[in-house]
Amino acid sequence: MTPHWRVSKGFLARVSKKTIAGAALEAGCSPDAIKAIGAAPKGDAVTIALDAMKDRAWLPPMLRGRLATAADPQGDDAGEEPLLAA
Repeated sequence: MTPHWRVSKGFLARVSKKTIAGAALEAGCSPDAIKAIGAAPKGDAVTIALDAMKDRAWLPPMLRGRLATAADPQGDDAGEEPLLAA
């Protein structure tokens, strides 16, 4: 999904500044950009984040693949019933 999704103004406007700064950190943005996001008013923080993240691949947690767990080490739900019958 990462190659197909880019952060947008609409997305950032709907999340907290803390979430915006966390996303910028995860995306590998500079410490200066992250500090600027934290110090700026929300609208300006969105603009700063958009500029800092424009060429970076980052996905919000809800779009990331599920991680493997001890109960499902392959992360593929092997052996579970399908949600839809074929």
